Amino acid sequence: MFNWLTEIEGHPCSIDEGEIKDFRMRKIIVKKSPKTMSAVCQLFAAVDIINEESSMMVYPIPDEQARLLVMEMTAPHYEEIKETIIAGRVKEMNLFHLKPESRIIIEKHLQKNGYPAIQDLYRRKRIKLSDTPQKIKYYLINKEKIAQLSSREKEEVFSFFHATFFVQQESILLQPTGWQLEDELITSYTIRTFSRMAGDLVLWVNENSNDVVGLEVYRNKIPLPIVSNLS
Repeated sequence: MFNWLTEIEGHPCSIDEGEIKDFRMRKIIVKKSPKTMSAVCQLFAAVDIINEESSMMVYPIPDEQARLLVMEMTAPHYEEIKETIIAGRVKEMNLFHLKPESRIIIEKHLQKNGYPAIQDLYRRKRIKLSDTPQKIKYYLINKEKIAQLSSREKEEVFSFFHATFFVQQESILLQPTGWQLEDELITSYTIRTFSRMAGDLVLWVNENSNDVVGLEVYRNKIPLPIVSNLS
């Protein structure tokens, strides 16, 4: 049981933000409303539908290539687009309020014919908020135990991760809904496809409820202290 997971200590993710100087925001207007949605945009836009409220998506912008990718793949689906400019350089792009047409697109994709990972990752309509404090444990997924899958969308998603998030940080945290720590999770489409490209994958598990509240995707393998194999 759970021979594909190994408990690890602590949370290793860290982001070096450095010293912030000469900070300002710049608003961008994108009038066009795309009729299709990239796998990358589906992955993040679905959170608004799952939470039943608007959330701000912040994309790191390490260079002009990353800026162009965000503007092409995600930004046109949002009503509010603002760039964070520090010391004269665009450092982040902040997207808020999905356009009504884009909400319809992602709602349909969550039901069928969308990027398969979003239907797997977000299995419950609304993120369940626990009334009791969460006690988080971290489990490294042993990728050699996973029946890995390949997909066209996975290539797109990880190319985007490497051009944006992974330039300045080691990992990105996704928040699954409806996931429980159980052996059937080894068949998860997201885990099977992401395990081909990620350096490592770590599950965040609320020990009090057995809910999986996070899937952390790492750029590289992480040398961490091991607590035990889950067996």
